[in-house]
Amino acid sequence: MNAREIRQAELEGEIENATQALQSQLSEYKEKGGNALLILGIIVGAYTLYKLLTDSEEEPEIKKNSFTENRQDSYLTKALIGLATSVAVGFAQKQILSFVDNIINERKN
Repeated sequence: MNAREIRQAELEGEIENATQALQSQLSEYKEKGGNALLILGIIVGAYTLYKLLTDSEEEPEIKKNSFTENRQDSYLTKALIGLATSVAVGFAQKQILSFVDNIINERKN
């Protein structure tokens, strides 16, 4: 082997090490991101449940020409909004984790 081939082999080894380190770091980020989204979903759900169960005497002022001018939000409406928010956060979590998995798989190939 000449010096060029030796240097090329060294560089390929460094590239492989760097790739493995990046994949490891990316999988750590994936786990942390999943946990963060789960915590965010729990917080949103808890806040929605809190707002659902507490009666607010002071309601925000509604514009006169708004379609919600005379509408009072029922418990069912609030529960559905909370459910929709939870589903949206769960969907976002799945999409982000899927995206990270695709990146990891592309790096392996």
